[in-house]
Amino acid sequence: MFWGPLLLAAGLVMLVRRGQDRILVYLGGPLLLAFGAACLHRYPFMAHYGGNRLMLFSAPLLYLIVAAGAWAVFAWLWRRRQRWLALALTGVLLVALHPLANLRENLYPLNNREEIQPLVSYLEKHLQPHDLVYVYYFAVSPFKYYYHGPATGICWGRSCVEKGLTLAAAAGGPPQRLWLVASHIPDLKFMRQFAADLLGPDWREEACFTRVGAVLLRFDRQPRAVAAKTPAAPPALPESGVPAHSGDTVYGSGPGPPAP
Repeated sequence: MFWGPLLLAAGLVMLVRRGQDRILVYLGGPLLLAFGAACLHRYPFMAHYGGNRLMLFSAPLLYLIVAAGAWAVFAWLWRRRQRWLALALTGVLLVALHPLANLRENLYPLNNREEIQPLVSYLEKHLQPHDLVYVYYFAVSPFKYYYHGPATGICWGRSCVEKGLTLAAAAGGPPQRLWLVASHIPDLKFMRQFAADLLGPDWREEACFTRVGAVLLRFDRQPRAVAAKTPAAPPALPESGVPAHSGDTVYGSGPGPPAP
């Protein structure tokens, strides 16, 4: 965030001085098209996630211009016999790129990883006729891909901040169990708070099954009067438990889901 804009500016200046300003058109053209599409509401940039879709249009040439700027600054320092500054700049840039963290990520990717398939398989085996299933917004597409059970009794999440879920009473009376399945989640604490805002005090968490970036929670309905007098907090993870995004954690009354 600090060195990128400086080196980008240096690269732009260097390219203009060398008469290679056509590359600015190559960089700006796709960006103008992308912004035009955004003005017409034809392409969301996911601004609340850092506008990462915008990088699809800008990343290739943007990286090249930043690299050209870094090389121009390095060459300028080297010619002026400020070689120790050039080497120091190189070292700072290498540290800023977090090479060890990137190497670990390349060898064992964890970013944006989710393992919802074993949780969906477990849900299919333990789903009872009058159970309800709530599918978190970001899990809708993978859930539809892996789920092969009955299509009834499923509530599709409409947003990642949905609150106050309204459940229509079935013919056999109000549902007594609800499963919440989610993937691409920040952490387990976030999902528990989301569930509390979604379901209210009439539901108590009874089981929790997690995989990397995914979680399956089971809630049982509590009598309204009892819930109003003594609100029940969800059971805590064991001391040896780990967040949902960094490993597997299972607790509850039944066996855990099968290994992926």
